Amino acid sequence: MTKEILEVNRRNDRIIWVRLIVENCTVNIFSAYAPQIGRSDAGKDCFWSDLEEEMEKVPVDERYLVGGGLNGHVGQINHAISRIHGGYGYDERNTEGERIVDFAVSKDVVLVNTFFTKWQEHLVTCKSGRR
Repeated sequence: MTKEILEVNRRNDRIIWVRLIVENCTVNIFSAYAPQIGRSDAGKDCFWSDLEEEMEKVPVDERYLVGGGLNGHVGQINHAISRIHGGYGYDERNTEGERIVDFAVSKDVVLVNTFFTKWQEHLVTCKSGRR
């Protein structure tokens, strides 16, 4: 398997992406960490705008993956968006989760984690005390 790093792009502290060639295919891997719930709407708007701007730099004939922490609950119900949401998620969709779903729909990407069942303790990636 051939792997070659073509480019590393760091937008800011929250968004970085690497452009690779993996077996004759160019793949762009994004690591994105959205502001946490409770942070300012302006900060969240800036994050999503920055992520969208960076993703627009990916040529249409190349693939991309987005990983990291988007800090929202997309919920268990897929509300007729089964193409991008598999129906497995945590709790009910919150405001940040709605934004994640809207972004996925606009980019025609799949929320892969929602297509697999998980143990209850694996549904949340960060815990604070009993919360």
